[in-house]
Amino acid sequence: MIRKIYRKIFPIKNNLANIKKGLNVGIKSSAILKTFETGKIKFAGNNYVGRNVEIGTKNNISIGYGTSIQDRSMILGNIELGKYCLLAPNVHLSTESHHYNFKPNFYIR
Repeated sequence: MIRKIYRKIFPIKNNLANIKKGLNVGIKSSAILKTFETGKIKFAGNNYVGRNVEIGTKNNISIGYGTSIQDRSMILGNIELGKYCLLAPNVHLSTESHHYNFKPNFYIR
């Protein structure tokens, strides 16, 4: 559901020139890397991106050296991950609007 909403709000624009990879970056074929407008994704090197991972930005995403992103994780927005980080499966990081203003009585847990 969230992916469908995100795709409606921001049209997909895959610009491979805006994706920079260092040495030894492994990205599974089912991973989705998307840049919108002038967004950039940078991998420092020695990184792993698992199956069905979605990374998208209209700003900048920087993945530090030795960082591993496991299966089904999602990174959206303007995010910088440091060196040697490990994101477990199903982790969602987002700096974009969470649209809570549509349901003001909705509690965040």
